[in-house]
Amino acid sequence: MIATFKKVLSRVNSRTWLGKFFEPVSSRSPNPHQATEEADFYSAGGFHSVSLGDTFNSGAYKVMRKLGYGQYSTVWLARDSKAQRYVALKILRADCYGGSHDIFEREILSRLSKFAGKSNHGGRHYVLPLLDQFGHEGPNGQHVCFVFNVLSHHLDFQTAKFEDGRLPLKAVRTIARRLLLGLDFLHRECGIIHTRTAICLLFTITALMLVDI
Repeated sequence: MIATFKKVLSRVNSRTWLGKFFEPVSSRSPNPHQATEEADFYSAGGFHSVSLGDTFNSGAYKVMRKLGYGQYSTVWLARDSKAQRYVALKILRADCYGGSHDIFEREILSRLSKFAGKSNHGGRHYVLPLLDQFGHEGPNGQHVCFVFNVLSHHLDFQTAKFEDGRLPLKAVRTIARRLLLGLDFLHRECGIIHTRTAICLLFTITALMLVDI
């Protein structure tokens, strides 16, 4: 592991490695994560089939458009009829709880909400708050649903705004700094370890330190 890490660091002698890390998706090899999920994901224990205009939680949330999907969920732009605002509605697979994919996301988000409400840590502003949660019964089973604030475009979209197709180093530093604050809040106050983000930040920050700016 140490030898591999040293090998990677030995290549960080210019802007090339960092630029590759933040290059736009259009310049990479084809992404296997397509815009539309496979049809067989919508089977017993899988995703809930959603159509535009569908409502959830006794009519509280009306689906406006699709935002994306992941391994365990689909995410939709919805209109909150009570608060009169747009929200992101995340609908988990039916087998995420009581099935083969016990992911504990509900427990983690509830813990974050508990600590964020009474914390003065600056990192709490960089952790997405849970606005609401509820269950939804569908033909494929019982789905756990989460409601979040709607975020901005992903980084691939942002990089396309720049002439060289890469985020400026100043922006990368800002992103890394805020991610570190969010991680510190998770680790220090909530007792939650987000290993994937921590590892990515380790490589990114090391690259920033070694790049000759």
